[in-house]
Amino acid sequence: MEKYSGLEKKNQVLTALAGGLMACAVGSSVALPSSIIPQVIEEGMVPDFDTGSWIATSYLYASIPTCVLGGILNDFVGRRLTALVCCIPLLAGNIMMALSPSLAWLLTGRVITSISVWLCYPSATVLISECVHPSVRGYLGVFPSIFLAAGMFESYLLGYLVHWRTMCWVLCSQPVLMCVAVACIKESPYWLVQKGRKEQARASLQWYRGESFDITDEFDEIIKKKEEESKTESSGLTEKIRTVFSLTFLKCFCCSGGLFFLCQFTGITSLVVFMTNVFQASGLTFDPKIAPVIIGGVRVVTACFSSAALRTGNRLYMYCSCSIVLSICCFLLASFSNWREEFISTHSIFGFLPLIITITMFIAHAFGINSVLHLLTAEIFPTKVRSLGSSLTLCLAMMGNAINSTFYPVIQRHAGLSGCFWFYSGCSLAMALYAYLVIPDNRGLSLVKIERNREGDKNLLE
Repeated sequence: MEKYSGLEKKNQVLTALAGGLMACAVGSSVALPSSIIPQVIEEGMVPDFDTGSWIATSYLYASIPTCVLGGILNDFVGRRLTALVCCIPLLAGNIMMALSPSLAWLLTGRVITSISVWLCYPSATVLISECVHPSVRGYLGVFPSIFLAAGMFESYLLGYLVHWRTMCWVLCSQPVLMCVAVACIKESPYWLVQKGRKEQARASLQWYRGESFDITDEFDEIIKKKEEESKTESSGLTEKIRTVFSLTFLKCFCCSGGLFFLCQFTGITSLVVFMTNVFQASGLTFDPKIAPVIIGGVRVVTACFSSAALRTGNRLYMYCSCSIVLSICCFLLASFSNWREEFISTHSIFGFLPLIITITMFIAHAFGINSVLHLLTAEIFPTKVRSLGSSLTLCLAMMGNAINSTFYPVIQRHAGLSGCFWFYSGCSLAMALYAYLVIPDNRGLSLVKIERNREGDKNLLE
């Protein structure tokens, strides 16, 4: 550990916190429909569940193009500045929802919050991966997944305790806290080097590592990689487009983007967005409004354990094993839903099975899937298009989320909850097989070394 002597972590933790607060805003806004939809149906603002589902899908459809735009902005103006600017419309969107007199105003507020969080969210994991030392990236890099779970838990808890308008007012605190945290950190040294601002990059890297830490080797490695790129490649938009369509980028995108897309069809997305309604349809004998609060709390705790496990744990094994657990749980939930009358008539305790199965699903997702996906996406793409790669990955994920959330109410109406979750069981198993083929082992490697490994004929699909 002598080579890490003098390494200070406080500024790196602060950066992870800033990225985590961006993720927290995403988590709260994604999970919001689960709490809002039942309440607005009771109030008569929307006539039925199908109409209420647009509170979820309008947000998701707005996020798809915004993700790409966010990646472009992050590369153009910087990770830090993009996040700071997005705090303003995020606050405005939450206020508009809190004051909305009709469904149209509520949907408009949802779209504004979607645009705000998804412009800055692509920079969350990228900012952390570029600013923290490789020795701590394993656990600081999963801060976004922890705070994503915390944001969802916040929405579930507020939805159970208070009226949905009060909940929107409480969520106005998120952009304020995010703005303060982001204002206290420095820009990514990798981004500064890409823009030719070497002295600022050196000062930024020194600030993140601590005054007494020798950054010479790490900084020289970043500079050398940039100089090599400058000698062999042109700069500008044309080069970025060429890189995006290169075989190396496509391999990275097939890995992170493909896994993120498949993850939207494992049942987790439907549970996050429509959890209360799913529990009502599953035959849960427990209060369906308190169940999301319990699950949200368990997910936060599990995400924290995942952070510790990823310090040395094998990401491939974690991801594949948790995907198989998801497949089994979806099969069990579908089976229970299909034969719930027989189960409950045998003994009333079986009425708690949907809650137990769902808790297991969220433990598996938080421990070995969501955390690995965020860490993988943050480090796998080339430096010059890392933010764009991250945004395209999230764009594909949100496309999958939007497709699932749009058709879930329709499929449930025709095939029932059991039909939906039998389908999710098959998708989870397919995801496990795909993950086994594409996830690389980047533990303990700097971002430059990860990039060099890709360039050294190390095939991601081997």
